[in-house]
Amino acid sequence: MSFSSMLMILCICLIAASRVVAGGVNQGGVLVVHHDPSLVATAACDSSAVPAVCSNLVPTGTVSSALKVWHVCASFSSAISDRLAGVEFGFGEFEESAVSFVDWGPCGDSPLEIPTEGWPGPNSGTAIAWSDCRSGRVIPVYAFSCYVYGAVTIPLGPNPTRGDRMFEGCAEPTVLDSIAYFGTMGFGMTGNNPCPTGGLQ
Repeated sequence: MSFSSMLMILCICLIAASRVVAGGVNQGGVLVVHHDPSLVATAACDSSAVPAVCSNLVPTGTVSSALKVWHVCASFSSAISDRLAGVEFGFGEFEESAVSFVDWGPCGDSPLEIPTEGWPGPNSGTAIAWSDCRSGRVIPVYAFSCYVYGAVTIPLGPNPTRGDRMFEGCAEPTVLDSIAYFGTMGFGMTGNNPCPTGGLQ
């Protein structure tokens, strides 16, 4: 996919929430979270850093002085090659004083990102597109490194500034599928991952 095509697809995501088409290869997909306390920030976006099935993802961590590394992952009921060209999501409300983000960014090769003002704070969001399509059943799309000072939950959700909640497929013409459900990252509180229904999770 050319850079100009990638940029065009991303622009579609940013301005055309009302044109989401259900029924693409990413229909029923969810956006979930995973925390592994053994990870260091330099390995955050290594695809081997996340389990291959949704049910093995860990949405809950502890409150401690250690740096926390966690992922946002797209999860689907089946593995398909060249399925994901982009994603748009955001954060809901959370206690900002309980979290200090020190590093963050999209996973994958040659990502293009357009964040909203205040990202990654409460009620902010971001949109990402890739020059090469992503494949698989559990795909790490974003990674965060942060310090946590108190019990907190960080809910994923639509991009709050536009209400967009979509996966972009790789087919032409572009097909945009709504993200079915969102996970919640918890530190010192229970997080949650709504895995996709049907097929192997």
